[in-house]
Amino acid sequence: RRSRERDYNQQRNERNKSRTDCEEATDESLNRKQILSWISMSADCSMLADWLPN
Repeated sequence: RRSRERDYNQQRNERNKSRTDCEEATDESLNRKQILSWISMSADCSMLADWLPN
């Protein structure tokens, strides 16, 4: 049970980190507000790369 709790915390930390990475990546975006609201509705933002300019 202890290790399951630790696994859960690690997964949550990784999710939070990826969300932060996405927010930093969208800092320069004109649609930043729209994208950030989309991120907050989304469980993960791995698909966000398709939105961003190269």
